[in-house]
Amino acid sequence: MDRFALGLGIAIAAVFPAFAQFTPPGTIRITSNFSMSQSVKADDVTAIDAAEEQGRKIIYQRAAQECKLLLDTLASTCKLETLNVFANVQNRSFRADSSNVDVNTTGNAQYWVTPRN
Repeated sequence: MDRFALGLGIAIAAVFPAFAQFTPPGTIRITSNFSMSQSVKADDVTAIDAAEEQGRKIIYQRAAQECKLLLDTLASTCKLETLNVFANVQNRSFRADSSNVDVNTTGNAQYWVTPRN
C-alpha cells in the first residue's frame, strides 16, 4: 500500500507540478499587492493604451523593488516567486466630467523570504 501511495504521489506531482511545491525550509511566503489608477480621455485610444503599458511597467518595477524593501526590513533572503498584473479601463458614470476614463493597474506578487533571526 505504501508503494502505491508513493507512486500515486509522484504521478500527481508529474502531472500537476503545483502539488510538488513546498515551502523551502526556514522560509515564509509574503504576498504584496500594488495598485494605481490613471485618468485619461475616454476617446483617446492611444492614451489609454499608453496608460495601460505605463501602469504595467510601474507595477513590474514596484514588484522588483519589493525584495529590496523586504531585505531592508525583515528578511535575510528574498526571491520573487509569482507575479500577476492586471489592467482595465473603467468609465465612472457618476463623474461630473464623463469624458475621462480610469485606467486601473494592479499587481499581486508572492515572495519567498527567510526572516531575520
